[in-house]
Formats: sequence, structure tokens, C-alpha cells
Amino acid sequence: MLTSPLLCLLLCTLQGPPTPPPLPKDAAQPQTDTHSSLKPGVIPEGTTSEARARYEALCAATWPKDAVRKPILAFDVTLDVRVQQDGASNEALRPLRYRWSSPGFVRFTTANERELLRGPKGDFLLDPARNEVLPLIGRELAEDRKQLEEWAKLSRNFVSLSDPSSLRLSSIRILETAPRGLPASRRADGLVWLGLSTPDFQMPERSGAKPTDATVVELGLDPKTMLPRLCVVSSFDGQLTVQRLLLACGAFRAQDGRVVPQEVALHMRNAQQEAFEEKPSLEFWLKKNSSFEPKFDESVFLPPTR
Repeated sequence: MLTSPLLCLLLCTLQGPPTPPPLPKDAAQPQTDTHSSLKPGVIPEGTTSEARARYEALCAATWPKDAVRKPILAFDVTLDVRVQQDGASNEALRPLRYRWSSPGFVRFTTANERELLRGPKGDFLLDPARNEVLPLIGRELAEDRKQLEEWAKLSRNFVSLSDPSSLRLSSIRILETAPRGLPASRRADGLVWLGLSTPDFQMPERSGAKPTDATVVELGLDPKTMLPRLCVVSSFDGQLTVQRLLLACGAFRAQDGRVVPQEVALHMRNAQQEAFEEKPSLEFWLKKNSSFEPKFDESVFLPPTR
């Protein structure tokens, strides 16, 4: 079944994190109720003028010139996916359709044509081959419930990455050097680095991160476009930062009034080598028929009637 390994890769399933160095003193503190006072897009007090300018340049770069800035309330994307397993890539994967709508409705179609659905009437497994519509209850569907919850978290993280101006931020800081442990193929000279600490990214339970951990995002920006080329995501428990995954973005394009990456590669952390794997564990390409302003019929997130 495709969804399980794909989710493991997309949602940073690690074999065990290495012992990391302490985080700088100005980094985020563990996620607590104090984050309720943070407001989207508000730059924290004490942010340096250089860090503010770099963050604002990043936000401006994610929107085409003269575009009307508006939040992402829904998307309907199709992804071509290639997975590396045991040193070999799977080229025969079918495109995956992935739909999301605020406040948290999800529907995604897997390679075996089954669907997982979260909508106003609850969570369901849809199996057209068997003509089944199953509520996600009971022990036998526990794995499907877990996968659905992880896709819901992935949706929220995707929205956060697509519009950095919507993030709640506890710190913004300039990083003078690239994070250590990058694969040789990703050690691009000339990138400028920015660190963000925010409660608006979520780590899955299987990643090893705790629900109370804060998330630290280190962005390597192209100095000409200020678009992110590399993104290292780490968790922070108040004492240690633990690198979880590396995302490398390829070419960008303007679509539906925003600038989005056309391709993304995901590198997992190699605990033994204390570095990211040289080859990406997963690569995906955004199809042109994807939409960030879909007009969903109200039935999309409802289980079909028999």
C-alpha cells in the first residue's frame, strides 16, 4: 500500500535522532499556552532590522508582483511522486490527488484508488472497488485513522510554508552559516539563511517529536529571488534541537496568484552519520492542473450515499 511509506517520508519518520547541539539562546521555547498571544505575521519584539528585512523579503517573494495577497482557504493538488526504497526508485507510481479545505477537511486519493476523508460528518475510508464507505472506528482501522491525521497535519504545514506571512512567530533571526549535515549535492554557495521559530508547524507522533516541542525552521534563500531553496525542519524541547528533515525546492512558478515550488525533494536524517542522506527519499512534482483556489462542491468532503 503506497500511503504508509509515502506518509513516513513526507512526515519525517526517522530511525532515531542524533544527539544535537544546544539551540541558540534566542530560539523558540517549547510550545506552550503562551503561544496563544502570538498573532499571524506579527514580527516579535527584539527582532533585528536585518532579520526583519530578510523575513519581509521572503514574504514578498512568495507572491507575484501586484498580486492581491489572500490566505489559502483550500487547495486541490495532484502530485507525481517518486520514492527511493533500498537504493532503488519507484518510477511506476500513479499521481496522487490531495484536497484540503479550511477549517481542516481532507480528502486524498491513493495509488490503489482508495480514499481517506475527513469532513463535517466525521472520518471515513472510501473503497470504490468494494463499494464500501466505512467510518474510521474500531481497532482494524487504526492505521487508516493515523494516516488521515498525518495528512491533516501535512495540510496545515503546507499552508504554513506556502504563506510565511501567516505564521505566528516567537523569533526571527539571521543565520550566518548553513546548518551542518547537509548532503554534498545540497551545499549551495551563496544562499542567505533565516531562522524562524513558530508553533504553526506540526510533527507527527512517529517522528519522535513531542506534541509540546516547538518547531525551528532554517531557510536557505536565493539572494536574487529570496525564494526558499532549502528548508531544514527541527524540533526543540527547550534544551536541544533535533533535525528532522530537509526539503529542497526546485523551480518555482506563479499559480493562482501565488508563487509555489514545482518540485520538492525530501532528504531524511542518517542517525549513524549525523547528516542527511545524500539521495532524496522522496521527490514530488506539482502538476499544472493543481489549484489553490478550487471551487469545491459541498459534497466533496461528505461520504457518498449508497
